Amino acid sequence: MVGRRPSKPGHVVARLDHGVRVTVEWTEPDVGGTDVAGYVIKYNDRVRVTEAEISVGRVTTFQFTNQLTEWMSYRFAVAAVNSAGQLGKFSEFTDYIRTECHLPKFHAKKKTLQ
Repeated sequence: MVGRRPSKPGHVVARLDHGVRVTVEWTEPDVGGTDVAGYVIKYNDRVRVTEAEISVGRVTTFQFTNQLTEWMSYRFAVAAVNSAGQLGKFSEFTDYIRTECHLPKFHAKKKTLQ
């Protein structure tokens, strides 16, 4: 028996962790009487308006570590895939979040002239 397509995941939030590391979190949707098999995250950038998708497992948190470019603004949407392989509706996109330089920060010491 094939259930209905999953509804939209809820409360999708993106936050910048450091540099180009962005964490996306969401809550599970109603999957129509079947189990969640995984999720698809759709993301795009504001400048080039390129869109990409990445499939993730049965998690409700995913960290982008090397998929994003520094100094770019991205937004994210999430859809569930049920155990019957049906892709549900995508959530609304998050607000844009801007990545930073991924180089480690360093602090220069002040030198006092005498």
